[in-house]
Amino acid sequence: MATEVENKPALSDNLGAAKEKLGQASGWFAGFWQSSQRNVIIITIFATITAAIIVIMLWTSAERFRPLYSKSSNYDSSQILQMLDEETIRYQLSQDDGQILVPERDVARYE
Repeated sequence: MATEVENKPALSDNLGAAKEKLGQASGWFAGFWQSSQRNVIIITIFATITAAIIVIMLWTSAERFRPLYSKSSNYDSSQILQMLDEETIRYQLSQDDGQILVPERDVARYE
């Protein structure tokens, strides 16, 4: 029983030390979240979310171009380009292989 009595003060000392450490940690945490720092963090999060939304919107709205004819088709490219120009149809020339590209939604209409 004498050992039990001796352990009780040591336990309360440890508990007091733990409470003191917890108080210091919560004081540091409260100091960390001062209003100016909190505002910077909130603005950073808001800016990141806004930038992500803009990137997603631009990525999904970008018009994709597809080849008008396959590589193996034997068509005169100059005549096709002349026809597309006359009818003011948007097109691009592929830098890789020179294929005529038109907007994806219009491929079936121009074939």
